[in-house]
Amino acid sequence: MTESEAKVAALNLIVSTLYTLTCFGSDNFETLSANAVSYSNKLLKKNLQAEAITLASHLYFCTSRKQGNQVMAQLRKALKTSEICMTKPENLYLLVKILNSYLYFY
Repeated sequence: MTESEAKVAALNLIVSTLYTLTCFGSDNFETLSANAVSYSNKLLKKNLQAEAITLASHLYFCTSRKQGNQVMAQLRKALKTSEICMTKPENLYLLVKILNSYLYFY
C-alpha cells in the first residue's frame, strides 16, 4: 500500500466519522468538511484524487445538511478529474464509483 492509498483510506475514515457525528455546530462542521474536501483535492495521483472527491461529496448530504447542488458540483469535479485518468483501462473503476454515487444520491 502506497502513501497515497493510505491517505485515501484515512480520508475515508474522516468522511465516515464526520458523516455520522451530530455534536458539531454548523460552523464547525462546515470548517471540518471544507478541510476534508480541500485535502481530497491535494492528492497527487489523479485517480486517487477522483476517488477522494467522490467520498468527500457525501459530506454535503448528511444529517446536518442537505445540499444537493454542492453534491452535484463535487461529483462533476470527480468526473472531470477521472477523465484525465482514462488513458489506462484499469482506471475504469472510477467511473463505476462515481456512477454509484450518482445513483445513491438521486
